[in-house]
Amino acid sequence: INVGDLEILNSGKLDDLLDESWRGVEFVTRWGAPDWDYTDFRVVARLTINDIVPINKQRLRIRFFDQRKKLDKPVLSQRGGVNNELLPLILGGSNLSPVILTNAATMDYRASLLPLESLVILDSGVATTVTADLAAGTFQLSVPAAGELRANTTAAHKTPLAIAQYLAGLAGINTVTTANFGALQNTMMQLHCLVNSDVTIDAVLTEILQPL
Repeated sequence: INVGDLEILNSGKLDDLLDESWRGVEFVTRWGAPDWDYTDFRVVARLTINDIVPINKQRLRIRFFDQRKKLDKPVLSQRGGVNNELLPLILGGSNLSPVILTNAATMDYRASLLPLESLVILDSGVATTVTADLAAGTFQLSVPAAGELRANTTAAHKTPLAIAQYLAGLAGINTVTTANFGALQNTMMQLHCLVNSDVTIDAVLTEILQPL
């Protein structure tokens, strides 16, 4: 979230604030009506204080960090497989997503870096029998592939809430809750997200959550 500084009036009663260290302290702003219970107030923003400084004898300024900068970092990626390719990361689910051969001798493949709830492998468009490890996002063929392999999947991270929590967690943000999504929190999303080191957490979050 991007916010400006907050200026507050000070008649002298707040001078003691200047004697304390405020760096890193959370500042929560809430919205509500005067007759609401406090528990019904909605969180508008969670900010982190940088410092509190005097402007003049009557005003203080609270300066905040820009929390969104935490998301301006690459989604961690991994390479692997027999060709040292970028490994797929599936959020939501996928239709006909590519898979990566990790061991030619044992016919092992990876469909996703993250856990899956379901996995169907198509060989030249036809479903084929595999031994799947859904928790690892991998599978093993029982017979050599006749053609191109593709995957239809349902990811373990399949709702807006679960996806946002995972991506925010990569940035060290652990405050994404059901209150941020309301009725949309359990909506099934269909998304195949293949990221590389040039794609930021912010960009992925914006892309997948903006339609909501």
